Amino acid sequence: MKEKMDAVGLALKPMVGAEYAKYYADPQAQAKKYTEWALKMR
Repeated sequence: MKEKMDAVGLALKPMVGAEYAKYYADPQAQAKKYTEWALKMR
């Protein structure tokens, strides 16, 4: 399975440290912005 994914450019790569923190923080920051907007629209 891994070879098939590598062949089409979907290689799995573990994320650690700062890279994972950025991956996690970016969507949370976007969600917070939209959550605040939705609460104002009530």
